[in-house]
Amino acid sequence: MKTKFFLWIIFILLIGIGFAATPLWTLYHLKEAADQKDAAALSKYVDYSAVRENLKVDLKAKMAGEMTKRNDQLPGVAVGALIALAGGVVDPLVDALVTPDSLAMVMKGQDPQAKKEGEKQETSASEEEVDTTLSYQEFNVFVVDLKKKGASDSPVTLVFKRENVIFWKLSAIRLPT
Repeated sequence: MKTKFFLWIIFILLIGIGFAATPLWTLYHLKEAADQKDAAALSKYVDYSAVRENLKVDLKAKMAGEMTKRNDQLPGVAVGALIALAGGVVDPLVDALVTPDSLAMVMKGQDPQAKKEGEKQETSASEEEVDTTLSYQEFNVFVVDLKKKGASDSPVTLVFKRENVIFWKLSAIRLPT
């Protein structure tokens, strides 16, 4: 009787540990796909429309804050017009930059700058130069903070949301503040 009880406890613990480790499994496969530059495999783990929408909202909010901070002399209507104009620039820019290649660069701690045709992309950090912090933000939200070692600025945060029971997808990228 005691043996059966302990076997059930061990079984439940193993299931719990496996369940808690599912985002790590997803992160491993996402990194593998990014390293191999396999866009199809990468797309299995990324909700591109959610990432793009999140970045658009984030960038527009940052631009609005900067414009209101720097343009205290301008009337509210002018600031509103500048914000609307900036929004028209942000949307196509984010759509063009959120690609499997740029996401692979972010995963490696590199700066995904738009490169000119025929120009090689510079690498800004190797895997050893990136501090990575993994944590659950909520039961269905797992975050990965990426920051260059020794850097004092805020990290880039990858936000994964649970899809079904054990699957996760990258749904947001939070830029440094």
